[in-house]
Formats: sequence, structure tokens, C-alpha cells
Amino acid sequence: MIPKFLCSIAIVASASSPAWAETKGPEWDLTELYPSKSAWLKAIDEVKGDAKQVDSCKGTMLANSKNLYSCLSKISGVRKELYRISTWASLQMASDSQNRTHIEQSQLTQSLSRDIQTQFAFVEPELATLPETKLKRFLVENKKLKAFDQYLRNARIQAKHILSQKEEKILSAMQPLAGGSVGVYSMLSNADIEYPTVTLSDGSKVVANAAGYGKVRQSKNRDDRKMVFEAFYSTLKQYERTFGLTLYQSVQNRVTTAKIRNYPNALSAALGSNQLPEEVYRNLVSQVEKNLPTLHRYLKLKKDIMGLKTMEYHDLYPTLLKIDKDYTIDQSRKDLLAAVAPLGGDYQERLKDATGKAWMDLYPRKGKRGGAFMSGVAYDVHPYVFLNHQDDYNSASTYAHEWGHALHSVLSNEKQDFAKARYATFVAETAAIVNEVLLLDHSLKNAKTDGERLFYLDYAMNFLRTTFFRQTQFAEFELKLHDAVEKGEALSGQKISEIYGNILQRYYGHKEGVVHIDPSYHTEWAFVPHFYYGFYVYTYSTSIAAAFNFAEKILAGDKEALDRYLTMLGAGGSKYPHELFIDAGLDMTKPDAYTPMINKANEYMKEMEKILQDKKANS
Repeated sequence: MIPKFLCSIAIVASASSPAWAETKGPEWDLTELYPSKSAWLKAIDEVKGDAKQVDSCKGTMLANSKNLYSCLSKISGVRKELYRISTWASLQMASDSQNRTHIEQSQLTQSLSRDIQTQFAFVEPELATLPETKLKRFLVENKKLKAFDQYLRNARIQAKHILSQKEEKILSAMQPLAGGSVGVYSMLSNADIEYPTVTLSDGSKVVANAAGYGKVRQSKNRDDRKMVFEAFYSTLKQYERTFGLTLYQSVQNRVTTAKIRNYPNALSAALGSNQLPEEVYRNLVSQVEKNLPTLHRYLKLKKDIMGLKTMEYHDLYPTLLKIDKDYTIDQSRKDLLAAVAPLGGDYQERLKDATGKAWMDLYPRKGKRGGAFMSGVAYDVHPYVFLNHQDDYNSASTYAHEWGHALHSVLSNEKQDFAKARYATFVAETAAIVNEVLLLDHSLKNAKTDGERLFYLDYAMNFLRTTFFRQTQFAEFELKLHDAVEKGEALSGQKISEIYGNILQRYYGHKEGVVHIDPSYHTEWAFVPHFYYGFYVYTYSTSIAAAFNFAEKILAGDKEALDRYLTMLGAGGSKYPHELFIDAGLDMTKPDAYTPMINKANEYMKEMEKILQDKKANS
């Protein structure tokens, strides 16, 4: 129940959009990839022929600089066309995932990608044998090789982790078996478990599975939330042993593979492809641990807004504040164009031009997949933006995020050769979140009432709670699991729950009385599929911190910082992500990398507290 003094702030939302758009809505123009399906099929035949020509590079690629350039050009050409082929199929599939033709096209491109990957399996092992002195000589002899210098540099660095061709073949053949735990997990959690059905306060019934849990945990009715939480987590508890075995095997596979490939540990192996120092990851975990009082401050504030004596874990998800404003696609575009003004006229004009073209699939409809993404790998075309716009602020923020990705691709593809255009997620998410931060700043500056400001401030803090703090919580959990296995410890489901529960209680201030965490929720790890993919959720947290760093300087009018930031976007994958950050003036191994974000979070809460105090005093 929201306290009475907040009634004027908890503004009634405008009518929500339907689940599916009544009209088809604007769609992207995929003819810019291929004018027809027949043209797409012709491209597949051609790329197969081009891939066969690469066979002649086996054993001859390193003979001289001319051969090396010729072979890398052929390989690069095949990959560029393959990305374009895959983009056409994947975007069709996303637009209508129930269409049989789209499903078959997607399967065809997956098969094509696997075949070409197998054909090119000799490339990295051969490049790994190229001596450093010979590589330097080749680069001097043939200036055209500069287009591939980062690719060659990476091949040399990864050489010590490449096995013999025979060993690579064996390891590749074993991967479907070694990675089978995620399949077992998926089958168990999504198909085999019979989740209970519960009756809600309004008489409706809901199955307490992942989907039902995800929906009801946002309910305004506290009893409903508690009932679904208890039903869902008690069910997970019954399968704790099996979930524990599948996760243990997944972790063990990464630890073993890291050893085979001569990495010191699994974390190093996961970060190795991008040459990220382990300290980036460990510094994140350390700094969040030190700044948990910031999270606790927000949780206490949320408890006050909800009028609770004791906050429980099931109280974290309801959206309390809404805003009486329609964020139509036109409004979202208008606000974003104004918000990115600090990025300069060139960026703003590029965004204005791009958002006015047929690069987007905007609205929800039957058959269309959910979520949002940007596809920018079709190098010589342009990015495509996939949305499910619902005319609310979250949709506007998502619009800003995905167009941050898209402009990143526009700049990278324009300034870099194909081989150096693709950028790492570590940098990609930063570019997207900077735009979200700029939109938030613009929205706050243009808010007309305290209620409106409170909405934006709470939105920002909830974003930090669910994305920055929660993803770091997951990152710490992953690190502890891998550290345990690397020390030779066995992990049962019960032991995993104990590890997760200790972290969960610490993050939410259980001992300090901030949020009461019932032991039954310690099995939450069994609900999170991310843990089977190994060390990637941390990038959401580092990217948020980095985005606040860059945005702070950009909003302050620091032209040098802006130039460095835009240079980083245009650099694509021409350097490793940590090097690009260093060039842009940010070192994520340093504690002060997190200072701007933490300071801004506390500024947000200070204003929230004042607004609430003023409203309470005047009620």
C-alpha cells in the first residue's frame, strides 16, 4: 500500500498499448541486404564457392607476405558476406518467428556457418606458428596487411592457448558432451518440472513457473507476491541436487578447458579473447562490496515509499511510480535527439538522419519475438534496430540504448576496415548506456513537477539496483564457484545455495535489517540461466560505471573527453577494449572508475528524500 502523502506523486498512467499493434506499423527495409530471397540464395551459393577457394591457403598462407594478405582477404570476404547472409535470415526470424520459411532460413544459415567454420579451422593454428619477427617483416613488406594487424596481433597472443590440430579436433568433438549440462538444465527447468498452480486474490489462477513468477512478482498485492515466491522457490528447492549437479558440471567444464588451453584459471580464459586484465573483474566485485551502503540506502527509501515496517525479498519488484506522459515513437525520437546534443552536431545529425530511415521494426505484433536489439554486423549496409515499443519511458530508454549501439556501428564501420570494425561487448554496452544516461539527464532537466522528477529518479535507481548491483552480485557468485572448483572443492546443490545465500543476504543487508531474506530464496541461482554461459554478466555492470564516467565529463562540456569518447566509438575493434578505454581516459582496474556513478546515485537519492519529505510535511 502506498502511503497517502504519495498519492499526488503516484500519477495514474495513461492507457497502455495493446499487446500487439493494431496496425502492422513501420518495418525495416531488408531489401537493402538482398532484394529478394532468390538473391539471398544466390549469395549462399557464391559464398560456398568463395569458402572453397580458401582451401588453397592450407600450408601456404605463411609462405610470404603476399600469400598472407591474399588468404586473409579471401577469409575476410567470406566472413563479411556470411554476416550479411545471417543478418537477413535472423531479422526475418525476429520479425515473425512463427513463419515456417523464416525458421528454415535460420536453420540453413546456422548450418552454413558451421560448415564454413569447420573449413576455416586450420587458420588460427597456422597463424599461431607465425614467429613474431616474421610477422613484423611481413607488415613492413606489405602495407596492405595493416587492415589485418589487430587480427594478426590477436592470433599471436592467443598462440600459446592454441593446441595442435589433432588436439583441437578432439576438443572440438568433445564440446557437445562437455557443454551438455546447459541442455539438461533447460529441459529440467522448462519442461520436466511440474510447477504448482496458485489462486491469486482476484480468483485468477497462475502457474508458479518462471513466467508466472516473473509476472506476479511485480503485482501490487503483497499476499499474491509472497504466495508465488513461496510456491516457485519451494519447487526449485525440491530439485536443488539436480540443479547443483548441472551447474557444477558446467563450471568444471570451464575450469578443465582453461587448464587444457594453458590459462591460469577459468576467469583468465573467459577474459582472454579480449585481453581484459583479471583486475577489471575483481575490481568491480571489490568496489561494489565497498559501496553496498548506497544500495541499502535505496532499499530503505523504497521501503519508506511502500510504507512497510519490514521489507521482504518479494517486495523489491513492484513499480510504484508512473508518469502521465505518452512516449510515442515520435516523442522518444524528439527527446533523444535533444538529449544527445552534448555529443556534438555531427553525432546528432547522424542520429536524426538514421532514425528517419527504414532501419527499424518498431511495434509488438503476433509472431514477433520480444525484447530489443541492434544488428550491426552487415558491414557494408547499415545497422538495423529491433524494438517492441510500448509508448512508455522504459521504451524511450530502450530506444536510446539501441540507437546508441547503432551509431556506434555506423561510426565503427565508416572508420575501420571490416576486420577491425566489430567491437567487444565491454565497449558496446557503454556506448548504449551513455545515451540512456543522457536521456535521463534531459528528462530530469525538463521535468515540470516534483512527481515527474521522482519518477525519473526512481527509474534510475531501480535500473542501478537491477542491472549494476544485481549483475555484480551474479558476477561475484560465479567467481566464488569457479574459485572453489579450482581449489578442488566439490559443489553440491546445498553448498551452492549456501554460497549464493551468503552473497544475497550481504547484498540486501539482511543482517542490518534492510531486507529480510528468507533462506528459501537461497535457491534463486537455480532460476538464472546466465551462470551456464560463464563470466559475461559483469559487462553490464562495468559498462554502466563506464557510461556514467563518460557522461559526467561530456555533460560538463569537457571537449577533450568528448573527442576521446567519439574516437573510441570510431575505433571499433582496432584495439582491445581495455586499451580503447585507456585511450579514452578511463581505467576500469582503478577504484575511482566507480566514483562518478556512486556519487550520482547518492545525488539521485538525496533529491528523492527531499521530495518525499516535502510531500509528507505538506500532507
